[in-house]
Amino acid sequence: MRKRYIPRPFAGLAMAHMSLVPRSALWAKPGMGKTSITMTFLDHLHNIVGEDAPTLVLAPLRVARDTWANEANKWQHLSDLEVVPIVGDAKQRAAALRRDAQVFTTNYENIVWLREHLKEQRRAWPFRTVVADESTKLKGFRLRQGGQRAQALAGVAHRGVPRWVRRPGPPASAGLGARQPATASRTYGARPGSWTQASAWAARSPRSASAGSSPWSTVHPTTSPSSSTSGAPPRMPRPRSTSAWQTCA
Repeated sequence: MRKRYIPRPFAGLAMAHMSLVPRSALWAKPGMGKTSITMTFLDHLHNIVGEDAPTLVLAPLRVARDTWANEANKWQHLSDLEVVPIVGDAKQRAAALRRDAQVFTTNYENIVWLREHLKEQRRAWPFRTVVADESTKLKGFRLRQGGQRAQALAGVAHRGVPRWVRRPGPPASAGLGARQPATASRTYGARPGSWTQASAWAARSPRSASAGSSPWSTVHPTTSPSSSTSGAPPRMPRPRSTSAWQTCA
């Protein structure tokens, strides 16, 4: 039986951030509901806004196979959001990819296969939104060198994916420097800043899709694009409690 979803107080801030900033990141402690918040945003994106291109979620194998599908089946408000895992052997993955769903999930090890399979089928990259769950798996990314998975994803991350949501895992023991390679997939290699700086960067980037208005703009009066001056990017809300929500600094 599905449960009624009661969002946490900071959920509106997080969803407004994903809505207003096409290439964003969610920094929150484990257990604070990042998956349910992200899925609520994806449900609105596909079933209310009308995004017809599917979303790809990249995650470790167990998370891609079980967590996202189970989360979609857990909440009442996600009953119209279909999540299909692309896992298993090559035939099972190809069959899953042919299904008509809003969200597909797969593990990072399948990125190379996914790119090659789409080329073999002469299909263009179909995913306009990518969610990188536990995105430290992309730490092998480099501008000129790097692992096969990161290179395969980089071939589409900067041109074929207008909306990118990065969800880092627990803080790395090596410090913030270990997160920088994964950040490059989101920012085209530019230096990430505060919520306001990230919004201004997204507004200037010619490759970023227009963020448009946000259904969560009522959470904070400064989240509405109409409140900004002419030609200026919208001001992003700052959290009321840094212990409950961390910005991408």
